[in-house]
Amino acid sequence: MSLPRFIPPAPVLLAAAAFAFAVSCARAAEPLPFHAFAWQLQELGRSTPWSPSPYEHLTHFYWLTQGDLEPDRAEASAAKLKAAMDQLPVGRRAVFDWDNTRLLWDDPADRLRTADGTEFHAPWWDHGAARLAERYGRFFRAYRDAGGELDVFVLDMEHGVGGSGVGGGQEHLLLDTREKWEAVLADPRAAQLREALGDVDAASLADRGSPAHKRWMAYAFWLTARYIEQALYEPARRQFPDVKFSNYGAFVDRLQTPRPNGTPADPGDVPGRYGTYAGTHQATDGLYGTLGGIKEDWAPAIQGKKVTSTPFNACLLHTNLMRTTILSEPTVRVTPWIAWRRYDGAGYFAPGNLPLGRTDYYQELIIHTALCNPDYFLFWSAFRWARDQRPDDACLVEDCLFTDRLLDEINRLVGFADRRSLVTALAPWHQGYLLSGMYADGRDVWRLTPDTALPEDKSRCLVEASPPTFDLGDARITFSGGRLETGRTLAPQGWWITTSTGAQPTVTKRPAAEP
Repeated sequence: MSLPRFIPPAPVLLAAAAFAFAVSCARAAEPLPFHAFAWQLQELGRSTPWSPSPYEHLTHFYWLTQGDLEPDRAEASAAKLKAAMDQLPVGRRAVFDWDNTRLLWDDPADRLRTADGTEFHAPWWDHGAARLAERYGRFFRAYRDAGGELDVFVLDMEHGVGGSGVGGGQEHLLLDTREKWEAVLADPRAAQLREALGDVDAASLADRGSPAHKRWMAYAFWLTARYIEQALYEPARRQFPDVKFSNYGAFVDRLQTPRPNGTPADPGDVPGRYGTYAGTHQATDGLYGTLGGIKEDWAPAIQGKKVTSTPFNACLLHTNLMRTTILSEPTVRVTPWIAWRRYDGAGYFAPGNLPLGRTDYYQELIIHTALCNPDYFLFWSAFRWARDQRPDDACLVEDCLFTDRLLDEINRLVGFADRRSLVTALAPWHQGYLLSGMYADGRDVWRLTPDTALPEDKSRCLVEASPPTFDLGDARITFSGGRLETGRTLAPQGWWITTSTGAQPTVTKRPAAEP
């Protein structure tokens, strides 16, 4: 395998080259490594010119543009896509769409007018969905006729009907005035809304704090996902029945985890009340390390205590976001979005807003996410797109290399076809550690992450190496018959422990210190 033209720092090379865990039993299970589909793997471009990934565990999905779907260009675009996908193995032929979603939500025929003539976006996208479905139907037929194959279709559409759909709201789509809602409720299609939301009126729907508006938000999540399926997923599925499909931010949260863009706590008995997904897979909001509003002065205490802005708390929050996704809909696979390690801002170039970025808790988040057994990762590796932007503010080749090597470390332990997550509940706040487990290759593999300020602080938490015993917070955690996996690693902030199958770690009260 050839690597990119990048020479990483010596510690990274040493860690990647020297990392080797001793395993007490012979390998029996078939390999099935975790893999990530990447947003970009080069700067100043998306998929043009497109080339296969030079990494072992990262693949660049192919960006589809509006031009690709133009009726007179469908066959040529399909041939270009086939030439790219033919270079990839089965399972890694993935396309991505961001540009074409405007055709879905911004069709002029899907707009309404208030009584004074002000035009606005209606909460029904029937014309836009039909137009985009027709374009995608033509394109995927041409691609299939050319002999193309498709494994994965990734969508990032963060617009929603009424500004309250999957992935968050957009100001120009908000139904934020009584006048807009009066026009909506006067439309014959409003019978659908009343059937779902009950007895509502324009004033209550325009009030963002009202129960009626909360029910509307939940319904909007559901309705947005259905339009996405009609316009994008179904045209792909008709040509490729086994294609995997997801949209950013479309997932279910029945456990109501505290998070920045949480689904309404009491939306009523309406479709989408706990969130929803589009297509075949759930796709979490970005596990990027933000603490959002839960750390603000006005935020309520969580489990009896305020949450402070620390890398560990960001890691715990986003681990729980992944956990609620797998626990809320256990039969629906998950594709979490992750970022690059140095990302520490709310936007491409807004550093300083994410406590997780540039810390070793980034690795812990990726590891704990992997132990929830996602089907694959979606890697938001956003390189600069203009020459007047600083490359170091965005993703770099070295960041991709780091994530690729981290996935390799994870795969050495749990990258097998028989793996299954041992996660059964959300992680409590304020307990001083985070613990996740996975069965793989005939034994259980655990990751224990302490809430410490520096990697070297964690050495004080290890009481015994055999059996692995730790004092963390008020707890003593013992892995009876377990093995502490040692060796060089890219993730120095926590510990890997392997045990025999079914040997659960025991948690007891930490002994009082001797006087």
